[in-house]
Amino acid sequence: EPEPAPEPVSEAAAEPTPEPGAETAAADPTGTRRSVTLVKGAKGFGMRIKSIESSGGVDSLRVGNLSPGSPAELSGDIFPGDIILAVNGQSMVGKTYNDAVSALRDKVEIVLELETPAPES
Repeated sequence: EPEPAPEPVSEAAAEPTPEPGAETAAADPTGTRRSVTLVKGAKGFGMRIKSIESSGGVDSLRVGNLSPGSPAELSGDIFPGDIILAVNGQSMVGKTYNDAVSALRDKVEIVLELETPAPES
């Protein structure tokens, strides 16, 4: 009696599965560093920047509100409260709000180095 043919492999099972957490990474960003490239839209990049004074005396620049439908919001990788580490390779650590505005002014495309702060306990 001939052996039964092996079961066919379904297409869905043959596709690679995403890494665990890949789908929720954007919804739950915690303590991650990343690089995000933005191209300026008709109304700019679509994010506010705020300077936060720290108790250690070093200010940090943070992402404020995102404009709905803006390049920053549509990227899915930028969140209010993110720490701005660098703009186009220029460190923003310890820089002022005006330094950040100068780094962004007249740019059509920017690369932001961001870090989501760890949750405060």
